Amino acid sequence: IDLPVYAGRYGLGSKEFTPAMIKAIYDNMKSLSPRHHFTIGITDDVTRLSLEVGESIDTTPEGTVQWLLRLRLQKSGGITVSHLRFGKSPIKSTYLVEIADFIACHNPSYVKLYDLLDGIREGGTFLLNTSMGLEELEAELPAKLRRKIAQNNLKFY
Repeated sequence: IDLPVYAGRYGLGSKEFTPAMIKAIYDNMKSLSPRHHFTIGITDDVTRLSLEVGESIDTTPEGTVQWLLRLRLQKSGGITVSHLRFGKSPIKSTYLVEIADFIACHNPSYVKLYDLLDGIREGGTFLLNTSMGLEELEAELPAKLRRKIAQNNLKFY
């Protein structure tokens, strides 16, 4: 039996290896002119062998809740992101949360520095830990963030 052999590089630049990348590899093998040597997860501008990765694929069991917590690390003042999954079924996902049901931010200055809602699920929840009142929030929240809250029908606390 003469079977094709494929060789790929992944995990470069500390990138996660996700279900969407696995699908891209299988799609490559099924294509009419597959790449037998490829790179996945980064844009390889040297060899130009990168496979295109599609949208995120959610493989978590039904009933699993996924959270992203954007915290301030006290010693360095930098951002720390905690990825949490919990549910009644065993969780076998070994990659970071890509589609979050809940995102919390515990440093109000981050609203102007980061795309805090990147990866939030339609209808998800966004919690901003702040002492600002409603008028101050309306003045301080960037238009892009307010639009994303409205467009994704998010619950905002």
